Amino acid sequence: MIPSNRCLRTIVSTVLLCTILLQYCDGRSRHRTSSPRRQSKYQLESRRERKPNIILIMSDDQDVLLGSMGAMNKTRRLLGDKGANFINAFVTTPLCCPSRSSILTGQYVHNHGVYSNQDHCVSDEWKAGPERRSFGAFLQNANYRTGYFGKYLNRYDGTYVPNGWVEWVGLLQNSKFYNYTLNRNGQLFNHGHDYHRDYLPDLIANDSVTFFKLSKMAYPDNPIHMVLSMPGPHGPEDGAPQFAQMFQNNQWHRTETWNYNPNFDKHWIMQYTPPLTDQLKTFTDFLQRKRLITLQSIDDAVAKVCNTLEELGELDNTYIIYTSDHGYHLGQYGMVKGKSNPYDFDVRVPFYIRGPKIPAGVDVPNIVLNIDLAPTILNLAGIPIPPYMDGTSIVKLFDPPSNYKVTKRRKFRYVGREPWRDSFMIERTRSPEEWEQYFRKRQKELERGKKPPKTDEECSLPEMQLPCKPGQTKYCVEDEGMIKIRKCRVAAAETKEPKCRCTKIRNTNPKNDNNNNKDNYRPGRFLRGRRDVAQQDIDDLSDFAGSYDLQFEISQLSAIIGDTKCRVLTNDTVVCDEEVFESKKSLVEHKKRIDEQLQLLREQMKNLQEIKLYLKRVQPDKDDKEKITKETHICRCEGGLAVTADRDLLADEPDNTDVDVVYEEDVDGEEEEEQQRRKSDKKKKDRTERRRNRQKRKATFEDNFANEAEPFFEDADSNDFEDIDIGNTKETQTLTLLERRRIRKQEKKKSKHKKDCSVEGMNCFTHDGNHWKTAPYWNHGYMCVCSNTVNNSYSCVRTINETHDLLYCEFITKFLEYYDMRPSKDPHQKINAIYDLSNNERRYLTNQVHHLKSCTGYSHCTEELSPHYIAIGHEAPMEPGPTLSDSDTTHR
Repeated sequence: MIPSNRCLRTIVSTVLLCTILLQYCDGRSRHRTSSPRRQSKYQLESRRERKPNIILIMSDDQDVLLGSMGAMNKTRRLLGDKGANFINAFVTTPLCCPSRSSILTGQYVHNHGVYSNQDHCVSDEWKAGPERRSFGAFLQNANYRTGYFGKYLNRYDGTYVPNGWVEWVGLLQNSKFYNYTLNRNGQLFNHGHDYHRDYLPDLIANDSVTFFKLSKMAYPDNPIHMVLSMPGPHGPEDGAPQFAQMFQNNQWHRTETWNYNPNFDKHWIMQYTPPLTDQLKTFTDFLQRKRLITLQSIDDAVAKVCNTLEELGELDNTYIIYTSDHGYHLGQYGMVKGKSNPYDFDVRVPFYIRGPKIPAGVDVPNIVLNIDLAPTILNLAGIPIPPYMDGTSIVKLFDPPSNYKVTKRRKFRYVGREPWRDSFMIERTRSPEEWEQYFRKRQKELERGKKPPKTDEECSLPEMQLPCKPGQTKYCVEDEGMIKIRKCRVAAAETKEPKCRCTKIRNTNPKNDNNNNKDNYRPGRFLRGRRDVAQQDIDDLSDFAGSYDLQFEISQLSAIIGDTKCRVLTNDTVVCDEEVFESKKSLVEHKKRIDEQLQLLREQMKNLQEIKLYLKRVQPDKDDKEKITKETHICRCEGGLAVTADRDLLADEPDNTDVDVVYEEDVDGEEEEEQQRRKSDKKKKDRTERRRNRQKRKATFEDNFANEAEPFFEDADSNDFEDIDIGNTKETQTLTLLERRRIRKQEKKKSKHKKDCSVEGMNCFTHDGNHWKTAPYWNHGYMCVCSNTVNNSYSCVRTINETHDLLYCEFITKFLEYYDMRPSKDPHQKINAIYDLSNNERRYLTNQVHHLKSCTGYSHCTEELSPHYIAIGHEAPMEPGPTLSDSDTTHR
C-alpha cells in the first residue's frame, strides 16, 4: 500500500524534528559542564587524551608590592582561589621589551640579545633568530590553534606578522587605550576614541573569546593557545568611564620605602633623587588611582574568558596563567614613577595559574621567573623543552602529586626529588658592541694623563701658553694632574690698519640743527647699525674684563655660602663632619643650610646667565672687533674726511669736544638695508596671510565633512561595523589624515616641553592638565621630573631560601649593593649593607654573578650554580676567586 502525500509529509516532518532534537540535545551535552560521575568511561578516556588549551593573560607594568592585586577581586577569586598563587614571582629584567622577549623565548637577556626598548627591540637579529623560536612557533607546529591579541613589543611597526600565530591582532608600538593602530593578520586598522568600539582592553577580550568559539566550531579536535596582552596599567592610564569614580584617596602604594630619602648609600640615581614635593606626593596618589582604574577592565576580561570557557565546557581542560612583564614604583626612594631598578618593587610580579593538575587555593613560595613561561607552556602542551632555554617548567612542582604537600592553611611545600632553584639573575645590561665602546671610553679617560711626547713638545712651545695672543688658536693647561689642550675662546685678530667710512656729521637733536632738514631726520633711528655697539658699552666691558679676578670672585662666593661641613673627594665620595650627624636636629638644620646655599648659587647662576646672554647680544661683528681690539687707532671724521690718529694723541687735543667720532655705514648702504627690511616684512605678512587662508579652508572642510558623516554614524548600529572594512573607505582615509595632523600638532607641543625639560643622562617627563584625556583629570599644574636614567646597567643575584633572603648587585660603575631582607634584618631594602660582608662572602657572590652573566640553558644557569650556604657573620668555605678591593665598593 502506497502511503498518501499527507502521510509522507507527516513522516518527513517527524524525522526532521527528531533529527533537530537529537542535534540540539547532543550539542547541549557537549557544551554542558557535567561531573565525571555522569560521563561514560569512553568520554573520560578521550578527555584525558586531549591536549589542554593554554591561555596566557599578561598585563603591562603591573606591580604586586604596591597593592594592585587588591583591586582585582574577580581574578583573585577565579584564578587564586581555584588555582595557585606564586608569592615569589620575579622578572629577570624590569624593562618592557627585554622582559617580553624573555617571556616569548624562555631566555635571559644576554642570550636573546634584546637589551633595551630602543634599537635592539624588534631588530633584524631578533626577527631572524629568537623570534622564530618563540613558544608560539612550537605550539603551531604541534597542531595548536594559536592567537595573539594586544601589545607585542615596543618597537613593533606592523610591517609583518611574527612566526607562529594563526590569528594575529598586534598593537603597533607601545601601550595605548585609544587612538591606536592594529595589525589584523597583515592589514592595518586605525582606531579612534569611541569607548564602545575602540577601547583596547575590551576589544582584546571580545576578539579572543570570539577566536576561541570559532576555532572550536571549525576545529573541534584542535587545542587552542591564546595570549591576551593588555595595555594596562601602563600609561597613558585611560580607564573605562564606568570606573572613573573608584579608588579615591587610595594610598596602597605608600609602602615603607615610599619617599624614603636620602639614599647616599645606594647607586648614583638614588643619591641624586631628592625627596618628593607636595605636588609630586599628590601626583603619586593620583597615578595610583588611575592605574587601579585601568585594572578593572583587565579584571572583567579575566572573568569573561573564564565564563566563556565554562559555557563551552572547556574550563576544566584549560590552563590559565596571569602575570605581568615587570613591576613598578610610585614614590619609592623618592622616585616619582617608573621601573628598571633591581629592587623588589620593580622585579616582583603577580603570577596565578589554574588548570587540571594545579591544586586549588594554594600559595606557592618557590621562585618562578618570566623565563619559566615558555618552558611551562611547552611542557603543558606535551612538547619537549629545547636545551637552550634558560628557564624551567613549573609543572614538575605539581606533577606528580607526590611532589608537594599542602598544609591546613593551604600553604604549598615542594618535596620532590629534583631540587628547585633558590637563586637567579636580575640583569639590565648592554650589547657587546656597547660594552666595547664603553670600555674604550674608560680606557681613554684613564690614559688622558699620559700624553704622548708629541703633546708635551707641543705644549712646551711659547705659542701654546696663556694668555692668548693675536692669531693664537689653542693653549695648554694642566687640570687635575692632566695636560689638556683647549681652544682660545676669541682668537685675536691680525694687526691691520683700521678701515674708516665717514659721512657728514649729523646732529641727533633736530631742534639744534641749523639746517633743520626734516628729510634727513628719522625719529627713533640711531646712526649706528643694528649689530653695532655703543662705544661707552664697549669701554665698560673692556674695563670689566681688565679688572675681573676669578679667584677673588670665588673667595667672595665662598664667604657668602659659608662652611658646608661636607666635601666631595676625588673619588666622588661625600664626607661630612661628625657634628652634622650628632642629632636629628643638627641634620635637619644642615639640610636647611644646604637648601639656602643652593638657592644662593641658583641666583648667582641666573645672574651669570643673564650676563652671558647680554654679552652675546652686544657682541660686535667682525669689522667692529678689529676696531675695538686696536686700541692704538681710532677713526676721526672732520668734514667728511677720515683721519687715523693715536688714541693718546687724540686725548691730548684741547678741542676734542668739538669733534664727533662716528662709526656707521654709508647712507646708501643704510637705505639698501631699509629696503631689504621692508621686503622681508612684506614676505612675512604674505606668509601669515596664506597660513590663515589654509586654516580657514581646513576648518570649512572639517565642518562640511562632519555634517555629512554625522547621520551615518548616528543611524548605524554598533553591530553593523563588524562587516565593514573600515581600513579601505575614503571617509576613513580622510579622517585618518585629519587625525594625523592633530597628532602632529600635539607632538610639536610635546617636543617644546621636552626641550625645556631635559637633563643629560636622565629620563625626564612632563605632565600637565592635557596629559590624560579621560576622567579623572589632573588639575594640579605643570610638572617636569627627571628621576631615572638610560645608563642604569647592573648585574645582580637574588636568593630566597629557608635561611637567606638577599640581593647583591654590581653596577657598571663598579658600585656594589647588598641587602639582607630577612624579617629580622632589612625586609624593605632600606640599607645597603655591603660593608657587613666578609671578603669570602663578597668573593662568593661575585662568582655567582659572573657565572650567571654568561650562562646558557637551564642546566648551566641553575643546576650548575653552586648551592647557597652563606652565613652572614660567619666564615664559610668558599671557592677561590678574585678578592674585591676597597675601590670596588667605593660609594659614588
